[in-house]
Amino acid sequence: MGRQTATAPRGRVSERISRALASMEKAFSEAGGGRTGLRGSVPRSDRKGKRPADAKQRALGVGREILEGFDEDEDEDDDEDEGDEELDAGLEDDDEEDDAADADEEYDPIAPRGPLENNNYGEVWLPIQARPRRNRRDRATRRLVQENVVKPSSLIYPLFVHDEERSVPIPSLPGHRRLSPEDVLKEVEEARRYGINAFMLFPKVDDDLKSPLGEESNNPDGLMPRTIMSIKEAFPDVLVLADVALDPYSTSGHDGIVDEETGVVLNDMTVYQICKQSVNLARAGADMVCPSEMMDGRVTAIREALDMEGCVDTSVLSYACKYASSLYGPFRDAVGSPLKGTGDKKTYQMDVSNALEAEREAELDVQEGADMLMVKPGSSYLDVLRRVRQKTNVPLAVYQVSGEYAMIKAAAEKGWIDEKAVVLETLKGFRRAGADAIATYYAKDVARWLEDDCRSSRSFTEPCY
Repeated sequence: MGRQTATAPRGRVSERISRALASMEKAFSEAGGGRTGLRGSVPRSDRKGKRPADAKQRALGVGREILEGFDEDEDEDDDEDEGDEELDAGLEDDDEEDDAADADEEYDPIAPRGPLENNNYGEVWLPIQARPRRNRRDRATRRLVQENVVKPSSLIYPLFVHDEERSVPIPSLPGHRRLSPEDVLKEVEEARRYGINAFMLFPKVDDDLKSPLGEESNNPDGLMPRTIMSIKEAFPDVLVLADVALDPYSTSGHDGIVDEETGVVLNDMTVYQICKQSVNLARAGADMVCPSEMMDGRVTAIREALDMEGCVDTSVLSYACKYASSLYGPFRDAVGSPLKGTGDKKTYQMDVSNALEAEREAELDVQEGADMLMVKPGSSYLDVLRRVRQKTNVPLAVYQVSGEYAMIKAAAEKGWIDEKAVVLETLKGFRRAGADAIATYYAKDVARWLEDDCRSSRSFTEPCY
């Protein structure tokens, strides 16, 4: 950061020269008495007897004195200029040192620069007004401003039932069993103690009862109607959600009726069959029927069938957005409905690449009379959950499917993750994305964790999460 070098002012030099010339002219004028001036002046004899030569010498002497004084002034000016140059050079050095210091300070993480100040107590203080951390400073404040809460009353607990005297563990779903009729009631009772009040039932049907058309799904004395009636008789206030699809009853493992010649799942014939299934479940006491087979037009048909049979209060929870996911393996083991051959369900379940299609499916189901919608699976489809939430105004559920459960459980058993923390974080993600209800195989565990945490914090009246 240099400065311009100072120079002697022109005005001072011109002024001194003018003074010198004026004095010399005066001296010559006194000496000559004729024409005056330095140019062409001819000195004459002084009328008072002064010799021209003496006057001339005196005039020249005056000029020399003035000029010598002028030279001394110039020397002083030169000295001043040199001093100014030295000062300027020093200032430039100082500026360079300041620049270097500034550069060093920019990389000093503890340099007392920037907006930091000291408060009235001498403490380091950043003068800002907005501090979002104030709302996170303690547990009570965090709970006060919490936007989304996971609570037992918003959980749906999936249960697998079979017509056997003993319950059987499901290897691919650690901690879960195919429940006997007696153990189903025990499981419901235990879960209710933790605040769970919604149970979704799935049957494991004996192979000798399966058929290409899945007629066992319409049997009023079948496994599902008997289980529903026993639960509602023992616990009238619980919600029983009954799955509607043909895969547990069909020999093909598909959710619908398959054309034996072409291998195509027949949409309209399947809808006809699941309408009968829905009425059968509603008559047994199901509070909600849950069509999951993804046939076109099924919600309208089921709603009309229920209304015609006097089941106007039975709700329809539609699996509006069920994707052809790779995460259903443990579930198919649990209900014993593996696909036969090399087929898949991609002609009726949704393409995992699509999101706009989910909006259309959800809007259609609402128009057809669905009381509640489901997105399945959960973790990989939070964007879909959010889209559906923004496009519709009916209650929205999400299903944390068997594969999601199994992955968390396996990692937890290896000690790689904190099971409780990961599960709660996942469920909060569902709530944040827009889910009102969550179907999860962790339902009872989550409810127990919440209760334990509430007891440890001595709070029994409000949720801890």
